[in-house]
Amino acid sequence: MAKLKELRGESTERLREMVTETKDKLFKYRLRIAAGEEVNSHEAREMRRDIARMKTVVRSVELAAERAGVDADAARKGLETNNWDVKRAVAALGRERAGSA
Repeated sequence: MAKLKELRGESTERLREMVTETKDKLFKYRLRIAAGEEVNSHEAREMRRDIARMKTVVRSVELAAERAGVDADAARKGLETNNWDVKRAVAALGRERAGSA
């Protein structure tokens, strides 16, 4: 199970790769179910949630990048290198989402 804190440390490119890998695992899991194998019923749910977490992190970086006027990978680097424009955009996005909930 992927932790949100760990996912935020990954690059957007790596996160997209992880989404693809997890989708493949989910597909193979479903094939195992169709073949009649015994499987743990909670695995599919965990994989779907992991995919959702990864996509959420990617999208939040993309939105922050749009606000800061840079591409998503540059936004990720900006967060890592203390680029304050990007950090402000991410913080504003978080405040906006908290207010709309």
